[in-house]
Amino acid sequence: MRVRESQPSDEQKNLHRHLSVLPVITSAVVDDGSELLVGASNHVVPDGEELATGRHTCVTTGVDEVPQDTGSALERFGIALRDFQDVATATGAPEVALVSATHSLHDITEQLRPFVAELGTDQDFERYVATSGSHTLNPALEVVRKGEGFIEMSVRFGPFFRNAFGYVNGGAIASMFDTAIAHVAFEYAGRSFTANLNVDYRNFAPLDVELLVKVRLESVEGRKHIVVAELFNGDVLVSEAHALLLQAKD
Repeated sequence: MRVRESQPSDEQKNLHRHLSVLPVITSAVVDDGSELLVGASNHVVPDGEELATGRHTCVTTGVDEVPQDTGSALERFGIALRDFQDVATATGAPEVALVSATHSLHDITEQLRPFVAELGTDQDFERYVATSGSHTLNPALEVVRKGEGFIEMSVRFGPFFRNAFGYVNGGAIASMFDTAIAHVAFEYAGRSFTANLNVDYRNFAPLDVELLVKVRLESVEGRKHIVVAELFNGDVLVSEAHALLLQAKD
């Protein structure tokens, strides 16, 4: 069996025309002459430079200008992860692109594995509440306005959160409410836990539309905190939630 590397086709180059990343496809030619795809790897090179891959040469096709980064590295990482989730959910990519992307994901996972932090600590809790971070179970929440006992945040659900009918999945809305409510609870109760969460759905929530979440602290009785949250699409009430949170014991 002979192993060889081949240059990406014009179609494959087109798939990567907005990235300085080209897949190098490794295939094996077996004794009967047939060819079997056994792997793929990405090679990242500066814009316009040539990359030798065996007997072949790949030339990068250039990249679009990347916007200036804002926010913490963890927040930017979370944004990139959410973008990937949306694209992966809606992808119709051919097999060669999926194989290449899979290898890249494995590489990124191994790059981050040595830095896995201990979860459940005070430091981890504060980081979870204070930033969108890399917790991509929910879409990012951006504070629009806040005051005594209330907070308003914008949120946009991408394709990753869609249901079978093309709207936002109801479970995703409930999970988002749980996180949004924590922003208010953290201000007044510190570490607290959701004891009960009731969600009423009034209208469908559209995808890729900026929605507004309004959260307010309604009452406090000892360790018990009652919080109310509403999700709006413009002036239309999409859903509302009532939660009972318990302040953690020292």
